[in-house]
Amino acid sequence: MIKNKNPKEAKLSEAFREGFKHENFFQTIKREYKELQNFYLDDDRRSRLTEMGIFRRIFWTLAWLLKLLFLKLHPIRRLVLLVGLILSIISPLGNGEGSGTFGIDSNIVGPLIVLFVLMLELKDKLLARDELEAGRRVQMALMPDRMPLVSGWEIWLYTRPANDVGGDLVDFYWIDEKTCGLALGDVSGKGLEAALFMAKLQATIRAYLTDFTTLSKLAEKINRTFHRDSLPNKFASIVFAEFQPNESRVTLLNAGHMPPIVLRGDQIEEIETHAPAFGLMAEADFEANEIELNSNDILLLYSDGVTEARNDEGVFFGEKRLNDVLKFKTAPSAQEVGETIIRAIADFKNDAPFYDDISLVVLKRAG
Repeated sequence: MIKNKNPKEAKLSEAFREGFKHENFFQTIKREYKELQNFYLDDDRRSRLTEMGIFRRIFWTLAWLLKLLFLKLHPIRRLVLLVGLILSIISPLGNGEGSGTFGIDSNIVGPLIVLFVLMLELKDKLLARDELEAGRRVQMALMPDRMPLVSGWEIWLYTRPANDVGGDLVDFYWIDEKTCGLALGDVSGKGLEAALFMAKLQATIRAYLTDFTTLSKLAEKINRTFHRDSLPNKFASIVFAEFQPNESRVTLLNAGHMPPIVLRGDQIEEIETHAPAFGLMAEADFEANEIELNSNDILLLYSDGVTEARNDEGVFFGEKRLNDVLKFKTAPSAQEVGETIIRAIADFKNDAPFYDDISLVVLKRAG
């Protein structure tokens, strides 16, 4: 009687078949090779490669990648990998005349050592991935509803980290029964460090919300706390918007962030402010200003990841493309505005990776 195959082995074979059937197999390999170069090679080396012929470029790319690979390994693993590579390249021990001391063919010793180092590195990556996944779940738990409900307003919120976790802040909160607020911020840097500072900044904002009656005083207190508890050269740009149900007035405070955009029909207006980002100095003055949003007017807050999204050629999405996207023929909903921007970025970026976190807040005065 023939026994059934091990289900794990069947899944492994399916995994390999899935890889070969991938619709963008060669494009994926090309993109990952480019990401490998961007990760390991600095701007100077990449610039020098563009000036070389194809054969010299291939040689130096491989040489630099191999060198930097060794430098980034743990010292012990570095030596073990070196031994494995040497044994894989040189003539087999004993000139292929038999097995080694422990009965293992010397031809496979080198590859086994390389595989051993690869498994160690993969183990570290999987552990880090699990921790980052836990961090991502925490970030998602801190994220408010995509579309908070406030009478007289439409609200749409979005954030997408460039990596597993990100340093962008998108938050909605009620200050009291009559006033609510939105915050969109960007902590300098990316990844886990920026995510931790983002979580601290969000907690600080929520802790101080009810202690101050003006956005200016709130910003001054948050800035002092962030500067005191942050690392050198670490800062956070942020923009606040406070408003009330069924009212048209919105109070804005911008601390070093991208200028908010107001859409009034086919007119696009930038709200310019001049205040430093949080953390640059212990004491700073912050000034809030008020705007009126009439029926169907829209306020857009966004992170620099929107305009700095890049395609395969390294071209930025830019403010001009963003403004072109915002030229709607009919009055869109807040959700339509946000989703149109995200689709435009995806079409422009194509298969290029995300280089920065992307966040949007769309606030529309209901008709």
